Amino acid sequence: MVSFLAALWLARKAGTAFWAGFLGIGLGWLLLSSFYHVRNSGLLSAKVATLFTLPNAALLILVTALTGALTGGFAALSGFFFRNLFK
Repeated sequence: MVSFLAALWLARKAGTAFWAGFLGIGLGWLLLSSFYHVRNSGLLSAKVATLFTLPNAALLILVTALTGALTGGFAALSGFFFRNLFK
């Protein structure tokens, strides 16, 4: 929602909107999931990675960040295109 609204208000080009949302949300998810991984010594991350049949917890963190980044990028792109509907 934040990426959508920010791009709706500020974005000037579609590519800029996508990459701003991608990097903003992706880095946020990466930092937050890394923080929780370190905070509990990787116990929860390792168990969830096993549940998803991933080889290690680091890959789970990267998949989580990539999923968030793509969601944020497409939300920002949607906000940009939504604003262009009414121009």
